[in-house]
Amino acid sequence: MIKDQRFGKAREMLPFALARIKKRRKETVSALTNILHDNEVAAHAISALAKLKATESLNQIKVCLGSTKHLVRKEAQKAVKN
Repeated sequence: MIKDQRFGKAREMLPFALARIKKRRKETVSALTNILHDNEVAAHAISALAKLKATESLNQIKVCLGSTKHLVRKEAQKAVKN
């Protein structure tokens, strides 16, 4: 569902829900990292990855610093800073 763009803005809160699943951290980080290219949910995914302290996704988050969307850039800046 998180990758299916037909669900539009309804997907925005899914990254936070995924981040709450502690037992499947590796799968969660992978799923969130895989949607960083999607501008509709990228900011939320970055925020969730930061909450998880997913340093393994740092390089992919840095790519988002060049996003055309202000919110994505802002969240990427916060994640890289912390």
